[in-house]
Amino acid sequence: MSTATFAATHPRELRAAIADGSFGMKPTSGCSKGYLQANLVIIPASAAADFAEFCRLNCRACPLLFQGKPGQRDAPPLATGSDITQDVPAYQVYRRGKPMETVSNIGHLWDESMVAFYMGCSFSFEQALQQAHLPVRNVEQNVNVSMYRTNRQCDPVGPFHAQMVVSMRPMPPDCVTLAQTVTHPSVAAHGGPIHCGDPAAIGITQLEQPDFGDAVTLAPEDVPCFWACGVTSGEAVRNADLELVITHKPGSMFVSDLKETNPVANSCLHGLGSYQSATMAVVNQLEACVAQDPMQRGVNKLTLPTQLWHAATALTRAKTVVLTTGFPCVQGPVPCESDGPLGVVMLATTLARLSKAVVVLVEETNRDVMEAALSMGQSLDPCLQARCTLRVVPNDISVEQLDGLYHELQADAFVAVERAGRTVRGEYCTMKGRVMEGVANLDHLFTTANDDAHVTTIGIGDGGNELGMGKVRALVEQGIPLGDRIACATTTDYLIAAGVSNWGANGLAAAVAIITHEQDDSKALHAVTDEVLERAVLQAMFAAGCKDGVKPAQTMSVDGMLYDDQHVNVLLRLRQLLIS
Repeated sequence: MSTATFAATHPRELRAAIADGSFGMKPTSGCSKGYLQANLVIIPASAAADFAEFCRLNCRACPLLFQGKPGQRDAPPLATGSDITQDVPAYQVYRRGKPMETVSNIGHLWDESMVAFYMGCSFSFEQALQQAHLPVRNVEQNVNVSMYRTNRQCDPVGPFHAQMVVSMRPMPPDCVTLAQTVTHPSVAAHGGPIHCGDPAAIGITQLEQPDFGDAVTLAPEDVPCFWACGVTSGEAVRNADLELVITHKPGSMFVSDLKETNPVANSCLHGLGSYQSATMAVVNQLEACVAQDPMQRGVNKLTLPTQLWHAATALTRAKTVVLTTGFPCVQGPVPCESDGPLGVVMLATTLARLSKAVVVLVEETNRDVMEAALSMGQSLDPCLQARCTLRVVPNDISVEQLDGLYHELQADAFVAVERAGRTVRGEYCTMKGRVMEGVANLDHLFTTANDDAHVTTIGIGDGGNELGMGKVRALVEQGIPLGDRIACATTTDYLIAAGVSNWGANGLAAAVAIITHEQDDSKALHAVTDEVLERAVLQAMFAAGCKDGVKPAQTMSVDGMLYDDQHVNVLLRLRQLLIS
């Protein structure tokens, strides 16, 4: 019997067919359309706390819908009368990390010490794609979706670690943007794609040979689009080398009674209230907005999922935030470029409006432009005037002096926006590999903070040579021209890769605002800046001598794009998302 037979079947009836064996050990893609499907992991209770934290830190790949109690077979928030020992078409059984058998029922293996975790699945948004008249090739071809291991490492917790697994759905070139838009709000089903385009950018070398599922045939000109996949959770528990682990067989999911349009199913991860779940969906859309890559520099190769959410959440808890920037890549008496200082002032303004103390930290090389930008911002915004100060250090500040400065600042977070980052050779390089002079070793503050459990570090960049890009250094070296020469080695807790770093700073500001004021979007909108302030600050920067780092002859331009042609539209889109 084809799975298409079950397309309109209610999940309760589908689970009954699975339990009595009439469905068979088949994938559930295309079944019970419009209902939320879930990945499954069952582990001993002794490891449950670590795995729950693994899901929290890697929520794009492992969006936790429900965690049962030890011995609990049902999942009341997800389905009525369910029994996890028989409601999945095929289970994969592991012992000490080795696959032992694939079975259709695990009643004989169940005991009261077992804890079941249910995580969202991208099958849930396939109907939404179809309703938007987008092709879903695996459903069309009646095969399981293609799934692949990538070169992107998940954040490890205890014994749990894994490379992220992704599912692939090819799209015609003119459908990619719509596919991103349709799926980004579906936080419980992995949100939007983490990458579209060249599979090699995320470590996939043979598209026709998936690691899991079936090979899906691409139509001519199709662009492969990759979504984070819940099979990541299975990889993590397999790598944990536990005595007994049970997962769903990839593609054979638990089908819940919740509709994808249900507020709980749409974006409510386990432990999040309805306001916060909706907020996460908005932040996902902010993340997609700033990740646009109009200059085709390959920044999407460096994008890690959920970084904006985690970075913004950390800043909501901070009382004192240090912001730094500075990329002296322009030849001339004022070497500063227009990307970076503008974003710092916009982010600082939002943080100040949210009653946080802000210190902007630069070296002498970047003093004039940063001072002009901040002075203009402070003249127009009383909160920025009252709560933000500029600190300038010598270009050759010593490590001992930096240690003293670190303790003096007493910061809760350090954020670098388009800040030159040190390579493994201790140099600071432009995208063309030229070594820049006059850059203070502010990386040392970030490496010190990385060892401090009470301090958060955040990097924002757009090329691979910015402070923080050490978090994806291997991806920079593999996927960016001259990557092995220019790659920054300094890592941060969270990394926001954006089409333009100023956009990343604006996106972070918007995310902090909406998380802080999740129940009042008017307050969130008031906390973020507008184009009037941004344009005035940029004018002040150019008056102080800064240049466009890509096209130095242009004025009122950032990264080769005129402000009024491109940048203002991104800012307006971010503001629209806050009130959408």
